[in-house]
Formats: sequence, C-alpha cells, structure tokens
Amino acid sequence: MIQRGDIFLWEGTNFIAWCIKRLTQSRWSHVGFCLGDGKIFDADWDGVKIRSFKPYTDHPKRLKIIRPPVSKEQRNKALDSALRHIDAAGYDYYLIWSLLNQLMRGKRQCGEVRDWSGSFVCSELIASAYFKTNAIRFVPDCFDVSLTVPDDIAKLWDKHEVYL
Repeated sequence: MIQRGDIFLWEGTNFIAWCIKRLTQSRWSHVGFCLGDGKIFDADWDGVKIRSFKPYTDHPKRLKIIRPPVSKEQRNKALDSALRHIDAAGYDYYLIWSLLNQLMRGKRQCGEVRDWSGSFVCSELIASAYFKTNAIRFVPDCFDVSLTVPDDIAKLWDKHEVYL
C-alpha cells in the first residue's frame, strides 16, 4: 500500500525521457513524492506542483514505488520541506545544462552544495528535501547533491520497493 512520502520512479518513453535516461545512464527518467489519495508532488517542465498519479499508474510496468528506509516522521519532514516550494519554484533548466556539460566531460564534478531556493529538477527536489532533514545523503559528500539522478535514488532504496 502506497503511503504519504513514498517515492515513485518513472520510466518515460518520449524523446526527452530518452535523453534523460541516456545522460544519466538510468532506467528512470522521472521521480517524485507520493502524497496519497491519487496525488503526487514533483518538479516537471512546468514547475513544482501537485498532480494526478493516474497517468503513471495506468502503466505499472514503467513505474516503481519505493519507501525510504527512514522513520515515518523523517519521511513526513522531508515531504513537508519539499512542499514549501509548491507553485513557487520553477524547473531548473540551468542544472540540466550543467549536468549535460559534466556528463559530456565524462564524470560528475565535485562542487558546492546548492541553495535550493528557486528551481529544481525532479531528483533534486527529493535529494534536497532529505538533505535538509539530515535523514539520507544520496551521493558521496564530495558530489553536489543537486546532481542526484533517479538511478541514485533507485539503487539506494532498491530493497524497499512497495507494490501497487
């Protein structure tokens, strides 16, 4: 049973999803929080919003739900941290450009942890929420947490899959 704060991973099939999967070397092209009652919360091209979960649940073979291995209180704290950005934050096109440049150079660069105040990509929204709660770090300390990709999340919590 899906719970508030569970995380969904999505394997998209359009051209943009193909590019994301190719650049990140991941099966997954999108990630977000589950809110319950058929709603999700994520960062997509039109910003940080609450959306219907139905388009994803209609294709269960391309969907994975994972429950972070933290307490329910920590899950709720991370989700509440992310929800503060609803409708106020835009999509982080600069980060996409930065990620593309770093991947073309063949590796992720160590860097400063960004201030997530203005814009996000989908995995950055999840990583920043957990980073701020000190519950989980997705990547080694030397990496910029904003460069977390969906596969980092999937590998970390692979044993914590929730079935629809």
